[in-house]
Amino acid sequence: MSHGNNNPPSDPPGKPVKITLTVEASSLFALGGTTYTQVQVDALCTLSDDNNDGTSTDVKTYVANVYLNHNVQWVGEVRYPEGVDKGFSIAIDSIVHEASQISDPDAPSNQNFFADGTIEGGGGRSSNVNAVVNNNQSLINQLDVYTINFSVYDQQNNNFSFLIDPKLRANN
Repeated sequence: MSHGNNNPPSDPPGKPVKITLTVEASSLFALGGTTYTQVQVDALCTLSDDNNDGTSTDVKTYVANVYLNHNVQWVGEVRYPEGVDKGFSIAIDSIVHEASQISDPDAPSNQNFFADGTIEGGGGRSSNVNAVVNNNQSLINQLDVYTINFSVYDQQNNNFSFLIDPKLRANN
């Protein structure tokens, strides 16, 4: 007679998360040399992740669940790689914690989840950003309002820089 636990061992809490910024690159690049609004930029971008949080067409309300002491990677991709966006690329230049809640005064909190307020990408036309969430239990269920600074590159390596303001939610 066995007195042991027959349940399978549980996975350690959390996992790395990859957040993908998808951009209608040719359309956004065309705005680069003009006066444009943040609404126009947001409308040409979507965010998704490999954490089953879905895809958001409203980047202002998108919230990705991330995990304490685990990596978060931000990558960029074009919406139509074999169509109008062929030859364009998206570089994630930096991730910047917003120290105030000006961009979202209704957010219940705004904690910096990372060791630095600004996390730089690797540079170049295919730059990504990686950072490990602080291992701080007080961050659980808190939000981090931040800015993704990114660039759209065309076939000739010309580029324009843009930004969007999504959120992260910390989990154990």
